[in-house]
Amino acid sequence: MIELLTILIGFGFLFYFKDKVDKKIDLLNDYRLKLFEDRYNSLLKKDKQYFMDIKELSRHIVLLEKELVKFTKNKEDKKNIYTLKTKK
Repeated sequence: MIELLTILIGFGFLFYFKDKVDKKIDLLNDYRLKLFEDRYNSLLKKDKQYFMDIKELSRHIVLLEKELVKFTKNKEDKKNIYTLKTKK
């Protein structure tokens, strides 16, 4: 009878401590998950900012290309003023 009581008390403590350890592990996993979510959100924010920077740079490149074409066209027109050749 005493052996049975000892075994029951032992299993009771075992399950009690197992439950406490499981709770601590769950808290630790939740903390790690929150850290990973924060890192993921910051990377997403950086990615969006990077995309916006690329869009703005591509807009500037297009404007510069237009200005370059305009400039070269004006240069060609000025060059043709001094020659007798006409454009075909």
